[in-house]
Amino acid sequence: MFDSLISTKLHNPLTIGRLTFRPRLDSRLDESLKMGSRLVMVTAPAGFGKSTLVSAWLKYQKLPFSWLSLDNNDNDPKQFLSYLVGALHKIDESLGIDQYKRIQTADSSDREAVYFDVTAHIINEIASLTFPFLLVIDDCHLLKDPLILRIFNFLIEHQPPQMNLILISREDLPVPISRLRVSRQVVEIRQSDLQFTTVEAEDFLREGMGIETLSQSDIQALEQRTEGWVAGLQLAGLSIKSLADPSKFIKSFTGSDRYVLDYLMEQVFKHQPTEIQTFLLATSILSRFCEPLCDTILEEVYENSEFERTQSKTLLKKIEQSNLFLIPLDHKRQWFRYHHLFADLLRHSLSQIEPEKVPGYHLRASHWFESNGYIQEAVEHAFQAQDWIYAAELVERHAWNTILHSQVGTVSDWCRNFPEKIISKRQALCIFHGWALIIAFKKDDFPAARIRIEQAESTLSEIDPGAQITLVPGAKPVNMLAWVTGQLTLLRSFILTAEPRKKVNPQELVDLGQQAYDQLPPEDITGLSVSLLDICYASQARSDAEDAEKKFHDVVGVAISGGNYFGAIVAEYHRAHGLLSQGRLRETIAFCQQKKKEYEAYFENPIQELPALALLDQALGRAYLELNELSLAEQLLRSGLEVGQWMPREEVPGYLALARLCYFNDDIQGIYDSLRRLEMRWPDIVKWTQAIRILYDLKLNQEDSVIRRSAATWAQSNIPEIGPDIVIPGIGPVWNDESDHAMYSAWIQIQTILCNTMEALGVIEPMLHIAEKNNLIHRVIYLSLVQAQAYYIQGQKDRAWKSLRIALSHAENKGYLNFVDQNPTLIRMLIEAKKLGIAPSYIQHILTLVHSDSTQTHSPASIEKCKPKDISSNHIDGLIEPLSNREIEVLASMALGLSNAEIATKLFLSPNTLKSHTQNIFGKLGVHSRVQAVNKARLLNLIK
Repeated sequence: MFDSLISTKLHNPLTIGRLTFRPRLDSRLDESLKMGSRLVMVTAPAGFGKSTLVSAWLKYQKLPFSWLSLDNNDNDPKQFLSYLVGALHKIDESLGIDQYKRIQTADSSDREAVYFDVTAHIINEIASLTFPFLLVIDDCHLLKDPLILRIFNFLIEHQPPQMNLILISREDLPVPISRLRVSRQVVEIRQSDLQFTTVEAEDFLREGMGIETLSQSDIQALEQRTEGWVAGLQLAGLSIKSLADPSKFIKSFTGSDRYVLDYLMEQVFKHQPTEIQTFLLATSILSRFCEPLCDTILEEVYENSEFERTQSKTLLKKIEQSNLFLIPLDHKRQWFRYHHLFADLLRHSLSQIEPEKVPGYHLRASHWFESNGYIQEAVEHAFQAQDWIYAAELVERHAWNTILHSQVGTVSDWCRNFPEKIISKRQALCIFHGWALIIAFKKDDFPAARIRIEQAESTLSEIDPGAQITLVPGAKPVNMLAWVTGQLTLLRSFILTAEPRKKVNPQELVDLGQQAYDQLPPEDITGLSVSLLDICYASQARSDAEDAEKKFHDVVGVAISGGNYFGAIVAEYHRAHGLLSQGRLRETIAFCQQKKKEYEAYFENPIQELPALALLDQALGRAYLELNELSLAEQLLRSGLEVGQWMPREEVPGYLALARLCYFNDDIQGIYDSLRRLEMRWPDIVKWTQAIRILYDLKLNQEDSVIRRSAATWAQSNIPEIGPDIVIPGIGPVWNDESDHAMYSAWIQIQTILCNTMEALGVIEPMLHIAEKNNLIHRVIYLSLVQAQAYYIQGQKDRAWKSLRIALSHAENKGYLNFVDQNPTLIRMLIEAKKLGIAPSYIQHILTLVHSDSTQTHSPASIEKCKPKDISSNHIDGLIEPLSNREIEVLASMALGLSNAEIATKLFLSPNTLKSHTQNIFGKLGVHSRVQAVNKARLLNLIK
C-alpha cells in the first residue's frame, strides 16, 4: 500500500564515523521522556548537528521510534499526510491504513475537510495504542503551506500521550509554544545549546576528523571563530588537513557565517580532484540522486570534455569517504542527497562557473525521471531548464492521466508555471488548465477558465488537420483538431451549468452535449462520456427522472467500453439518485449493492483506484435514513463522504442527509460539523448552507425571539426565484439544483415555523406541481407535509388533511419511516388524523418511532404563536385597499394559469396596463408573486 512512498525518507540519517559524545544534550532529551513532555523542538540554522544529535540519541532508547525526513515536495498537504501516515505505520502496522487510502483519493477541492478529518482519525488511532513511542520529523522548516501548518497545530494540540514528538527545524515553527511552555509540555534545544564547547570542538577535530596538528590555542580560536558551528568546524577541518600551517589559516578565518562558508567552500572545493569537482557541480541540481541518474547527468559532461568516463558508483564512494556532505537516504546506499547548505553552494558555484550547462543538466534529469515514472520531478526539472516547448510537451503527455487520478491541483500548478506567451498558444495546455480550473466549480476560477477557452478557440485554425495527440501514455493517439474542438464545447457546457437560475436553459445543455459528442474523436471515450452526461443532466434539470435514468444507462455502456470507470460510476450514482427521487428506496438499495460488487471486481484496491465508488455508499445511506435504519445510514454516509471526488456538487445530498441524521440523533455539533465540512469541500456553497443552519437554529430554538427575528430577516432577503420563466430546481448537480432545492425547502419550512404560511404556500405550490408531474415521490412527500402544516396553522383543516393524506399514502407505499423529526405541529396533526381514521396503523407506527405521546392534545408553541395571524385577521375588510373589479378579473385569469400575454389579450389590456394592475394587486395583498397572490385571493374568497 505504501509502495509509492520513498522509503529513504522514513529512515533516520546514518551516523558515519566517530561521533562526539554530548551528554549535556542527551540528558535534555532524556529529561523530556521523564517529565512526560509532549514535544521536543530542536531549532537551529543549518549545520549545527540537529539531526545527528537526535539520531545518535535514538540508538540508546528502548522506545520504538519512527523518523520522517521532509523535503521541498512535502510542502503539499496530500504528500505530507501520506508520509506522516507512512512514518506512523512503521510504529504499528495497524496505524493509518484506512486514512492513507482517504488521503490518496482526496482532491484539492475538498482537502481541508478531508485532511482535518484524517488527522482526527489518526489521533484517535494513536490514542488507542497501549505503548508509547517517538516520532521524529526532520526539516520542518520546509513546511510553508498554510493548510499543513494548521494540520500541524491541530496534531500538536490534540497529541495523545502515547506519542512523543520531536521536531527538527532551521526556523522557529508557528506552533502554540508559549502555552506548552507554561504547562512544561515542551523541551527546547536551540542554537545556543547546540554550539560546540571548546572541549567538544577538540574532540570533534582531533578524534572525529583525525587532525592532531592543532594546538589547544588553535582549537579554542577556531571554536570561537566558528561560534561552535559544527559545519564550519568540519569545513575548516577539511581545509586544515591540506595545509602546512593551520595556525595561519585559523588567524585569517574571520567574517560572518555567509562569508566564512563561501571561503571554506572555496578552500574545500578547489582541493578536490577535477573529476570530483565536476561530479559535485553537475549533480548539485538534483534534490536526490542515485547512480543511474548521476550517470545520465554526467553524459552531458563526458560528451563535451576530454575527461575519461568514470562510473558514478566510484565517484560517490570517493565523495563519501572524503566526508563531503553526502547523506545516504537509505540503508542500502542507493539514494543520496547533499547537505542542503552544501548543495546551495554547489549550485551557486555552478551558476558562476558553467551557467550554460545548467539547462542541459536539468533536461537530462527530466528525461530520466520521466522514463522511470517520477513524473512530478520530471516536470520540475523541465521547468528549471526553462525549455518551455519541451516542458509543454511533457505536461501534455501526462496532464490528462493526472487529472483522471484526481490530482487536479497538480495540473493547475503545472499550467500556472508556464509563461503566458507559451500556454496561450498551446491548445492542449489551455484545455487541461481549463478543466483544472472548472472541475471543482469554484466561481473565482471561472474567469481564468474562460480566458483559456478563448485562447484555445482563437488558435483552432493553426492546428494541422492531420495532427494527433496522445491523451494517456500507451493509448492510441487521437485527432488533435477534433479533440480540441469537442473539449472546448464540453468546457463551455460546464460553465453554462453554473449560470444563475434565471438563465437556466436545459435545451442549451442538450445542444452542447450533442455538439461535443459529434465533434470529439471516437477514441476519446472520456470526452464522449462527459458529453452524454451533459444530455443526462439536462433531463435532471427538467426533473424528468425516468428519462434521465435511461440516458445514464447509455452513458454507462459508452464509458465502460473505453475503460472510463469513473464516468461510468458517476452515471450509476445518478441512476441511484433518480430512484431515490422517485421514492424507490428498496430498489435504490438493491441497485447500489449490485453495482458496488460489479465495479469492485474490476480493481484490486477499489476505493483507492476508483474513489467515485463512495458515491454509491452515499446513496445507500440516504435510502437507509428514510427507512429509519439510522446506524447503517450513518455508517454508509460517513464512509461515503470520507472519500473526496472531483465535483462536490454531487455530494450535497449526502452532506445534507448526514446533517439531518445528526439532528435525529440529538448530535447538535454533528449538524454544524457536517455543514462546515461541506463548505470546506465547496466554499461557494456558503449561501445555501446558511439557509440550512438557520433552519436548524430555528427548529432547535423555536421560542427564541432573537433567532426568530434573524430567520425572518433572512427569509425576507432570500425569497426563492420562482416564476413562469424560471426553471424550478431539478434533481441533478447542474445549476446548483440540489442546493437550490435544499434552500427553497429550508425557506418554506422557516416561513411555516414563523407562521408566514401564505408566503410558504406560494412557493410550495409550483414546486409540488413539478414534483407530482414528474413522479418525484420523495419531494412530493416532504412538500405535501409542509403544505399540510401550513394549511393546518391557517385553520384550513380540510386542505391540511388532503395534503397529509397524499404524503402519508406515498410514504407508506414506499416504506418511509423517518419524516417527522420531532416536529410539534406535524405530531399534533398526526394525532388528530389518527382519530379521524386517516392511515391509523401507519400513523401509530410513525408516532411510536418518534417516541411521541399519543395522548398529547395541547397546541404546540408554533401554532400558539400563529394565532394572531389566523384566518379571521385576513378577512377582506382587513385589506389596505379593496381590489377593483378589473384587478379581480386579472386575479381570476392568473388562477387559470394564463400567461401575461394571454391575460392581456383576453381582457383587452395593453402590457403596461396589465403590469400596473399586477403591481397594484401584489401591493394590496402584500405578496410578491402570482402564485402567492392567487393563494391569498382564494383564502379571502375573492376568487374560486
